[in-house]
Amino acid sequence: RQTLPHIAFLCICLLIAAIGWPALHAWLEASKSSQQSSDFWTIPLISLYLCYERRDVIFAKAKFAPFGFFLLALGIGIYAATLIASQAHGLPISVVPAILGVIVCIAGAFLACYGTDAWRAAIFPLGFLLFAVPLPQAILEPLVRWLQNGSAAVVGLLFGLLRVPFHRNGL
Repeated sequence: RQTLPHIAFLCICLLIAAIGWPALHAWLEASKSSQQSSDFWTIPLISLYLCYERRDVIFAKAKFAPFGFFLLALGIGIYAATLIASQAHGLPISVVPAILGVIVCIAGAFLACYGTDAWRAAIFPLGFLLFAVPLPQAILEPLVRWLQNGSAAVVGLLFGLLRVPFHRNGL
């Protein structure tokens, strides 16, 4: 097997992690303190496992694809714009676009190091990483409220059909 693409990808990912550490640290802290994002840290591990499971298919035709660096540059641009905007306003880094930038960088590095055949074979694990991007509160709060109300309505309907006495409080 070729080890050079793996070494190059690992080095680029370590560089991305070093540069993106403020965002990654904020993301991990949010994971510890927020009920909605408590499992975010497992998503990269699941993606790694999925790549490992399909390693024979994914890495069968690994070849350098320089246009992957365009995607890497896009991720760097997203991350840099987020960092500049937060520093200009004296605010902590915004986790949503910063983590999106980091994930786009990782996807670009993968494409550059392994090529389009590997990219196509690993599209699900790479796409799954997008679930690590936390939803903004402006989207998350109404969504959670809608799900809670829907769940309460369905349970109320089921309890009514089954003639189970219940008291609905708040929802």
